[in-house]
Amino acid sequence: MATENHLGPERMRGMLEEINGRNLWEELLQLRDRQRKDQEKAVWLIKGKDLPRENNQQGIMRWYLHPLLRTPCINTMKIFVQEIPPGGRSGRLHHPGNQVIFILEGQGYTLIDGQKHHWAKNDVVQLPLRVKGVTVQHFNSDDVDIAFFVEGEGPPILLIHGFASTAAVNWVEPGWVETLVKAGHRVVALDNRGHGKSAKLYDPAAYDLGAMAEDARRLLDHLRIERTDVMGYSMGARIAARLAIRHPKRVRSLILGGLAEGLFTGVQNRASIAAALEAPAIDDVPDDAGRAFRGFAERTGSDLKALAACIRGESNGIDPAALAALPMPILFAVGTRDSVAGPVEPLAEKLPRAQLLLIPNRDHMSAVGDKHFKSGVVVFLARPAAGRAGAG
Repeated sequence: MATENHLGPERMRGMLEEINGRNLWEELLQLRDRQRKDQEKAVWLIKGKDLPRENNQQGIMRWYLHPLLRTPCINTMKIFVQEIPPGGRSGRLHHPGNQVIFILEGQGYTLIDGQKHHWAKNDVVQLPLRVKGVTVQHFNSDDVDIAFFVEGEGPPILLIHGFASTAAVNWVEPGWVETLVKAGHRVVALDNRGHGKSAKLYDPAAYDLGAMAEDARRLLDHLRIERTDVMGYSMGARIAARLAIRHPKRVRSLILGGLAEGLFTGVQNRASIAAALEAPAIDDVPDDAGRAFRGFAERTGSDLKALAACIRGESNGIDPAALAALPMPILFAVGTRDSVAGPVEPLAEKLPRAQLLLIPNRDHMSAVGDKHFKSGVVVFLARPAAGRAGAG
C-alpha cells in the first residue's frame, strides 16, 4: 500500500520556491511590529453576555477566542461555549484531539470513536491526541427545567397553556384556577419549555410536540399523579392531544380548547410568525397576524428567540384517527368567531364520540376566560363517577 511522503522532492521544491528571494528575518520583525501594534488595540476582557450566538452545523456557539479574530489579545487559541439543548446533540466532528471540554450544565454523554463517556455538570471531558484524530459527538440527555404550580385539593387536572403565553396568563389571570379549585379540583399548571419561567431553548428540534408532551408526563411522574384530566388551549391542545395518544392510561379526560380542524392541519404561517418574532421591532412586521403574535409575546414578557424556535419546531398536526381511537371522553371548546381554530364541522365525522362546546361571540383570544367556557368545562368534569374511575 502506498503511503503519503511528506518529505518528497516535489514538496521540498515548493518550500524552496516559497523561501527564494525573501528575507524571512526581516519579515519576522515586521510581523512582530504588527502584532505589537495590534496588542495596543486588543481586547483583554471578553464579556460573555455580549457575545452573539452563532447557529452552525455543530449547534449554537459563542466564540471567545478564535484564530481568525484579531481583536482579542490572544488569537492562537480556540475557546467557545457550545449549547446543546436537553434532548439534543451536536454534529459529528473528526477532531485532532488534545482538547479539554468543561461541562457547564446538563447531563449526557460524548461518543469518542464510538465509545460512550457519560458526563454531568462540572465534569471535564478530555479528547486524546491521536495521529489520525478522533471522531466526537456530544449528546445532552438532561430533562428540561419546567416551572409549575399546584393549587387546591381533589381529583387532579393538568392545564397546558398556548403559544407565547404562560400558566399565569392562560389560567390564573382569566380565573380558571379559581374556578377549578372551587369546583373541587387539584389544579396543576406548567410553563411549557421556551415559555414563562421554564428553560429557554433555541433549537427548533427541541420543540417537537412529543418532547413537549413528555415534559407534561414527567411532571405527572414527579407529582406521583397516575391519572388526570387534561386541558390544553391552542398549542396546549396539541400538546395535550399528543400526551393522550402517547400515554392514554394517564389521561382520564381530554379538553381541547381553541382548536377544531386546525388541530389536524398543523400550524399555519410558521415562517411569517417566526420572522415577526425575530424582527428588530414590532413596527418592522408587515402583516397583521405577525404583529398580533409579536404584540402578545411582548405583553407576556416572552423570550422572542425561544418562541421563534418553538413555532418553527412545533408544526405537525394530530392524526384524527389516533385521537378517535382513544378511550377517554374528549371535549372540544371553540369560540364561534375563532379564525385560528379551523372549522368545527369536520369534528362530527372524524371524532363522532367527542363533545363540542361552542363559545358564543368569542374569538381565539377572548374565548380563553369566557364564563360559558368555564361552566361548560366544569359540567364536563362533573360527569358520572363511572367515567372518572382511577382518579390520581
